[in-house]
Amino acid sequence: MNLVPLTESIPSVRYMLLPAGFLVMATGLHFFSLLKYADQLKWYTRVVTHVPLLGILVVFFQQNGVQITVNQGLYWRMEQYNNSFTYLVSGIVLYSMIVLLVFLYTSYQKAVRSEKNDQQRYRIRLSLIGGSFT
Repeated sequence: MNLVPLTESIPSVRYMLLPAGFLVMATGLHFFSLLKYADQLKWYTRVVTHVPLLGILVVFFQQNGVQITVNQGLYWRMEQYNNSFTYLVSGIVLYSMIVLLVFLYTSYQKAVRSEKNDQQRYRIRLSLIGGSFT
């Protein structure tokens, strides 16, 4: 955003930065769902993992509902959003974190029950610890 002219920074936030963030959340959830459902990915798991993509629909189709302002600082620019969009993004991030931790915990329980090797359980446990701290 700091590399584009100030007049182009709002469209770059709306059409590049925000969709990329929602896409990363959905991709992360899809990846961690594969830990639990590697043998078969159920239809409702796909629905659960693609909920963050609804944020892209809001950004593209609710132009009036998403107000973005870009403030020029001394060295950088900072974007600000209206309160309703901030609550929406916070809710999607919270949802993604909860679903991520549920997927990791259930995949760890599945690995313990199926007596997988210690290295696989260690990897899942490490992902669970890292996911809970981030």
